[in-house]
Amino acid sequence: MKLLPLVLIGSLAANAAGLVYMIGFSPSAGTVGKESEVSRSQSEQLASARSKAADQAAAEVESQSHRAVWGLVDGGDLKGALERMKQLGYPEAVVRWIIKGKLQEDLTTRMLALQAKRGDTPYWKSPGSFMDAGMMAESRAINQRYNEQLKELLGSSAAVNPGEFMYQKYRFGNLAPEKLQQLQRITSDYDEMRMQIQQSTQGMLLAEDREKLAFIDKEQLADLQRLLTPEELANYEMRSSNLANMIRSRLSGFDVTEDEYRQFFAAAKTASGGSAGFSWSAASFNNFGARNNVLLDAARSIMTPERFAAFELATDPQYSQTSRLISRLNLPATATAAVVSVQRDSMKSVQEIRSNRQLTPAQQTEQLNALKQQVTQQLTTVLGERGMAAYQETAGSWMRMMTAPVAPPRALPSMSTGGGSGTAEPVISIAPRG
Repeated sequence: MKLLPLVLIGSLAANAAGLVYMIGFSPSAGTVGKESEVSRSQSEQLASARSKAADQAAAEVESQSHRAVWGLVDGGDLKGALERMKQLGYPEAVVRWIIKGKLQEDLTTRMLALQAKRGDTPYWKSPGSFMDAGMMAESRAINQRYNEQLKELLGSSAAVNPGEFMYQKYRFGNLAPEKLQQLQRITSDYDEMRMQIQQSTQGMLLAEDREKLAFIDKEQLADLQRLLTPEELANYEMRSSNLANMIRSRLSGFDVTEDEYRQFFAAAKTASGGSAGFSWSAASFNNFGARNNVLLDAARSIMTPERFAAFELATDPQYSQTSRLISRLNLPATATAAVVSVQRDSMKSVQEIRSNRQLTPAQQTEQLNALKQQVTQQLTTVLGERGMAAYQETAGSWMRMMTAPVAPPRALPSMSTGGGSGTAEPVISIAPRG
């Protein structure tokens, strides 16, 4: 207990002793009983006063201690504030809350100052990138310093946000927290290099830019090979590579198993020359048709005919767009397959009509118009009048192929042999292929 409460309590005790002495030597013996009752009452009052004084003294000491903690926090001595709070018995959760709160306040101040350097873009101009490469590097340094302070004061686990940690495990695999942090740093460093290249291209990616991106991919892979075991690297590529992102996007409309996904990934990686890639622009396996064919071939080899038919339909790009519209219109889910089936059959018919050289342009147009009427009726039966109108607006752009004009046959210019005279070659008509 501090000096102040000791003095107060000692003073009160002395006063109480003097009061008891005077009562004990009262000259009136006939009033002994009453005086005894008064003495007990006064003793109780004295005890209450002593307890109240002690409580007030303790409260004052505690208040002074709290003010000292806040002074250390505001003064930037977070380590001193941390030790003082521990001495005072602050709960651990409160200690962490105060320290992290102060660090986040300082982080916000520095980030706002960085944003002030960027300035405001007039609303009539394109904002471009939020930050240039230099500011991005400065931003990363600020965040890195924040994480270092967290680790120093509260331990390594304090620097890992629970939500961020869950995302890292999803993206990188079930690895130790330290390795996850190293992976995050590697990924961030190389992503920053890619961003610098992207910003320098002004939207025009040239061959030399692709070479730089490919080199960055190569260096990132080397760093990953040094950090991860072969099994960990394989899992990382299946989670975080460019190839993995493309495959997941392509499979988003169909519920594949993990084993199926791994087989799809292996087939696609082989088709891309053994590289999974880490940047969209540097990947060799970036042709949509090639990706589609590889995945279809893989699906055909690992799935039953019935499941493959469902896979082929669900991974049709038209399927995804139509499915969202069907859901928006609150129509049965089976309507999606029906609409896509009509669309696919119709496109085959369009190609057959346009490639038929036995038909004149007028005959092709007539058949296309008849096909359009038939398709419109089929789709309206499935979607209804309102749904059909919405479909033509959102997902039915392919139907314009049935109304596009058919070009008349083109004639090659006449050819002659000799110096301007002679027999002209026959004119050759070429029917359009669509």
